Amino acid sequence: MARTWPTLDLVDLALISSILTIGLFANHAVVITDCRYLLPAVWCFPFLIGHLYRSCRGRWSTLIGIIVIVLTIFNIKTSVSVIKKWKKPELIQQYSDTPPLDSLIKMLEAKNITRCYATFWLAYRITFESDERIICALPYNERYFYWPIPYKKEVDDAPDAAYVLTTGHFSFLNALVFQTHLQDQGISATIDEVGPFLVYSNFSHPASHGERVLSSDAYVLRESSHSGRSHFPGERDADSSLIFPENQGESQWLEVNFPAPYILSSITLFNLPKPLNIKKDVRIYIRQKTGENVTWRVLADEANLSFERLKFRNKHPVYDLFSEQIRFNPVRASGLIVELKQPYTTHVGFPKLEISVKDSDEF
Repeated sequence: MARTWPTLDLVDLALISSILTIGLFANHAVVITDCRYLLPAVWCFPFLIGHLYRSCRGRWSTLIGIIVIVLTIFNIKTSVSVIKKWKKPELIQQYSDTPPLDSLIKMLEAKNITRCYATFWLAYRITFESDERIICALPYNERYFYWPIPYKKEVDDAPDAAYVLTTGHFSFLNALVFQTHLQDQGISATIDEVGPFLVYSNFSHPASHGERVLSSDAYVLRESSHSGRSHFPGERDADSSLIFPENQGESQWLEVNFPAPYILSSITLFNLPKPLNIKKDVRIYIRQKTGENVTWRVLADEANLSFERLKFRNKHPVYDLFSEQIRFNPVRASGLIVELKQPYTTHVGFPKLEISVKDSDEF
């Protein structure tokens, strides 16, 4: 009796699942480890081969039978080979990039390092194998960027925190990438090599020397309206001469007024729903007073305006995906405006502001 297709029998479901899996894999696969997403197609393969074998006659069924026998022998042989290799821990450690930690833990304890950062394959091992004498956290969630990380705040707050990295390829943040980030922001560190590990400690960031976070009680903060256009800061200030390059339109802004001038060195924005682009998304104005004249001006490229991937806190760099730090040449100002050219109205709320200042004129 002829079979009408499709009837959504087991073999039809297996065929549909295989086609969808292979199609999604072909469109989205990036690295070789993405092959694991082909597992549904692998599960369906025996059903499809079985149906094909029953549907064929003569030499075709014989050929399919021979192919199945060859694949079965191949799978048995490779399974035995894998079992033998698993009996050699040193070989598996090379594959998984998980070398022994004895020498590393001794070195960290000898330098009185009790808090550190390491990547996924390493952080939990250090905490466990040191019996929590050393608490280690991921610098950021390498896969799901905004998911919480165990021990992260405890390590962020520790002044002796170090980074323990390797040049292995099973991590988004390896030693070479980290060194590039340090160099880009002028951060130096002591580097100790312990077997395959590189331990970064004793960090120094000259740009943040003498810098402190200004208490929110030291200034008055005003935000733009969440809906519609508010009067842009300074538009009603009869004593100021505005130097605004264009109409602000529907942009959002944060205005800060100081009771007395401060030497500003960096600004940190929190509650951002996505990373900022310094050229497209942000404009910073400062208010300066000369005699009786009050002038607003834009901080531009000549002020070495830059976004910092690393935030230097508690004497060490910190990866913080929830904020953006904007650093510039220190400048004396009596007021400040941060304009976000594209409105940032999401579930995280309006962006929050942290201001860093220096107390000395020697900058």
